[in-house]
Amino acid sequence: MVFDTPILLVWFNRPDNASRVFDQIKKLKPSKLYVAIDGPREGNITDQIGTDGCKRLLSEIDWPCNLQTLIREKNAGCGLGVSSAISWFFEQEEMGIILEDDCVPAQSFFPYCQEMLLKYRDDEQIMHIAGTRWNEEYVTESSYLFSSISHIWGWATWRRAWNKYDFEMKRWSELVQSEQIKKHFRNPDNVTYWVKTLDRFFNDSNKHTWDYQWQYTLFLHNGISINPSNNLIQNIGTSGSHESNSINFRKIYFRNVDKEYKPSKKPTIIEPDIRFNDYHTKKFFRWRPPIIYRAYKRLHKIVSK
Repeated sequence: MVFDTPILLVWFNRPDNASRVFDQIKKLKPSKLYVAIDGPREGNITDQIGTDGCKRLLSEIDWPCNLQTLIREKNAGCGLGVSSAISWFFEQEEMGIILEDDCVPAQSFFPYCQEMLLKYRDDEQIMHIAGTRWNEEYVTESSYLFSSISHIWGWATWRRAWNKYDFEMKRWSELVQSEQIKKHFRNPDNVTYWVKTLDRFFNDSNKHTWDYQWQYTLFLHNGISINPSNNLIQNIGTSGSHESNSINFRKIYFRNVDKEYKPSKKPTIIEPDIRFNDYHTKKFFRWRPPIIYRAYKRLHKIVSK
């Protein structure tokens, strides 16, 4: 059966990572594939080698596929580079799946996204479909839950939702003054966390990110995110870096995925799970490493001098 939901792959200079994501694409054989490759930073030979390696991966497409590419000659950066690639994607498609080069999906991720995209295509309040599931100890009776928090390690959305995206966060002051973020949480510490975090990105003149602006967009429009009961994405982004050798208490990277997942039981009502919003913000975003880990990091820093 042909998989006809459009997929956008966002690559830069890591062909080894991109190839692992592409291996899953080759198994799926989608009929519509978009690939955006950012350009190398000026004078950076490593970037040039990496981006060339990513381009060569496209020669491995050996199935009937409508391929469209956005290959930049100059570097747009991880903020505008990614967000403008997504905008390019939705200029041409009504809905679709987005995967960056370090987000390796289980095959079960694709039919899940496809089903959710079709089921909720006309529900304006639902703006985001996440592939990652954090805090799996928070048990839900349904196959997925609704929250107010987006995660972008393998996700999907619609043009109608992305059209609301604002990279510059122009209505941030209005959102803060309205105290609208409060309605998504019962714990005031979580509200404070999100206001301070988003304010920091609003005031960052360089804006080297794009995903916090997407979270701002969800808060601004009271958007809802769909979160699967089990994790469907393995992030391999630290592969080869010093972080992969450090103590990983949080188990953020290289997490197991549910290869057999199916969204068989939907929630009874469509509204954010406020308890999950609070729990997830406290346990994931506001998480602090154990004292022993902080001591280890301080000692490591001293020894490395």
